Amino acid sequence: MHDLINDLAQLVSGEISLKLEDDKQPKIPKGTRHSSYVRGSYDGVEKFAVFDHMKRLRAFLPFMMPKDGTCYITNTVLVDLLPKLRCLRVLSLKGYGITVLSDIFENLVQLRYLNFSHTLIKSLPASICTLYNLETLILKESLLEWLPSDIERLVNLNHIDISGVKMKAMPYGIGKLTDLRRLSNFILGAGDGYRIRELKNLHLKGDLSLSGLENVVEARDALEAKLIDKPGLDALRLMWSSIFGSSIRDKVVEEEVLNMLEPYQDLKVLVIQNHSNAFVSLETLCFKDMSNWKEWDIDEHAAKFPCLREFCIVNCPQLSGRFPSSLHSLETLVIRRCTKLVVSVSNLPQLHDLEIDGCEELVLRDDADLPPLRKVSLSNFSKFSPLTERLVSGLTNLDRLRISNCNELASLSWKQFSLVMHLRSLRSLEMSSFPLLEVEVQQLQLEKACTIESLTIGNCEKLQRLPQDLHFLKFLTEMQIKWLQILIVSYCSKLASLSSSGELPVGLKQLVIKDCLALESIVHTIHETYSLELLEIWNCRNIKALPQGLNKLDHVEKINILQCQSLASLTASGLPARKLKSLCIMDCQGLGDLPNMPNLTALKELSLSYCSPDLPFPKEGLPTTLTSLSVTGPKLCRTLLEWGLHRLTSLKKLSIDGEECPHVVTFPPEGCVVGTVEQVGVSDAWGVVDEEVERHTCGAHGQLGLGFAVAESLLWAIRFGLEFGFGHFWVNFCCNGL
Repeated sequence: MHDLINDLAQLVSGEISLKLEDDKQPKIPKGTRHSSYVRGSYDGVEKFAVFDHMKRLRAFLPFMMPKDGTCYITNTVLVDLLPKLRCLRVLSLKGYGITVLSDIFENLVQLRYLNFSHTLIKSLPASICTLYNLETLILKESLLEWLPSDIERLVNLNHIDISGVKMKAMPYGIGKLTDLRRLSNFILGAGDGYRIRELKNLHLKGDLSLSGLENVVEARDALEAKLIDKPGLDALRLMWSSIFGSSIRDKVVEEEVLNMLEPYQDLKVLVIQNHSNAFVSLETLCFKDMSNWKEWDIDEHAAKFPCLREFCIVNCPQLSGRFPSSLHSLETLVIRRCTKLVVSVSNLPQLHDLEIDGCEELVLRDDADLPPLRKVSLSNFSKFSPLTERLVSGLTNLDRLRISNCNELASLSWKQFSLVMHLRSLRSLEMSSFPLLEVEVQQLQLEKACTIESLTIGNCEKLQRLPQDLHFLKFLTEMQIKWLQILIVSYCSKLASLSSSGELPVGLKQLVIKDCLALESIVHTIHETYSLELLEIWNCRNIKALPQGLNKLDHVEKINILQCQSLASLTASGLPARKLKSLCIMDCQGLGDLPNMPNLTALKELSLSYCSPDLPFPKEGLPTTLTSLSVTGPKLCRTLLEWGLHRLTSLKKLSIDGEECPHVVTFPPEGCVVGTVEQVGVSDAWGVVDEEVERHTCGAHGQLGLGFAVAESLLWAIRFGLEFGFGHFWVNFCCNGL
């Protein structure tokens, strides 16, 4: 593609442009205006002989190859060739090892663009100030020591790039270049601090670096720079000298100067370097992805953050030693993937939110007061100090606690961990990756003050039961405080029972159980006073039945049961009829019956997938409130009429996958679905859909998808779809005769 674009560009430019390749000397058309060539390590006279006849050349551009170092060009080009090219607009000698420039610019008054970046020049000739049409001057990463004193005469300059140049001061008159829009650096020399005022009338854009700010002795001079009136600036770098022992450094003045240099509010990047007191008012600080950072001076840095409220250190794997502990205003601390860092929460009297994910150790001194933590997340670190148990259990304001994959906590007993449960303010508790955590009968005694609303337990391989009192919430009802509302238990392969007392919290609203392979029962009975709204059971292969009394609950809206192969019946438990809107049963091969379906008067969505091929559908039929019906599985040899489909007057979506089941879909003329269905999908059915469906199923602009294995049915489907104008029409799994 690149070659095609290059060829197209050369074709379009015709004789106007010339590209020199491999030191070849092509025939030069008289109309050539622009030239380019690939820079070599040593470009001699022969390479540029062709330019002697190009008196009207506009552009002289060398191109650098990747990983090019310093290259060299014959002095003949600088002394003899360039002065002859009086029509030049663009001149670049980027990357050449040029050390001295002679006065060659007197004849090049048409120049608009001049690039001497990455060269070895230390000064520019005075004649450069005669280039009155010059708009761009690039001297980036050169050895330039100063700019010409008459640079103010270049009134059309729009762009000056001196980034990476070690100049000691700027020439006078920069402020007169009112067309200047991009100035990479403005350097204030000793005794020249007042000249920061020259920025006042410049409407700068992009990036600007101000260095030598220690030389500004009057804060009002900084105010005159009017940085707040330069909305075009994207990035601003304010740099003071790295020498702090100098007698000219005045912390009070530097603080005032910093305040006077307030930028426009939409600035994207602000860098403050070597300011004597730069962090006095700093409230938010984040270090991220500093892979080579190894240590810090704790006293030096802590003393500079007296107002710090939020501190974040992310992915600094080499950072070692101790975290500064005298941040008296710190409220939020986040440390992630700093595996060699020792974190102390001593002397952090205002700390509210603590997140540590991957560090060497968490410590709390014996004589230190506990911070008023509200949210704590601890994961992936090796050591707790002996007093960390006090940190976990003594936080009276704690609202949320998460502990995961902490090696030293892996051996905690439930009795030790239960100290957390007595925190009066705790609402949410998550614990995972405790492979040795076990619970013995009567090990936990909850107090009346327990207020937990959300409990998540995961990856606790030895956990076989939850404590009896965890679900004995009679006291909570009497105290009229919030009880457990969300319970999620996952990947506890040996958990045999949720409650030895046979009870769940009456305030529980969501119960999710996943991959608990030994679990045989949730509870025996659920009382009608329970507030359950969602029940999900995934891959619990030993569960044989749902709790009795399930049909008496008034708040259940959704039930999902997946991969419970031992579940034999739903008749005993029944299903809640009042508010149940969605029912999904998938891969329950042992299921032998379904409850009375018409009683589910609120049911909107029903999905039955990969259950027993002998699963009998209720004789009473399906709820007439259904809007979506999906049936998937082998050998489902039933007709739609047998399911009572013709009575589903609200049905909008129908999906049937018979998986090579013969005659899985038939519509007798007298039993038809009314015209409310908007989507029909039939896949892998070797039967025929009666043409009566044309008249009674799926109004115009609906969706039809059919997957057949015989050509006749395919032709019917195409005729049906085209004739009735379905907005979406697809056919799949076709074979045999096509």
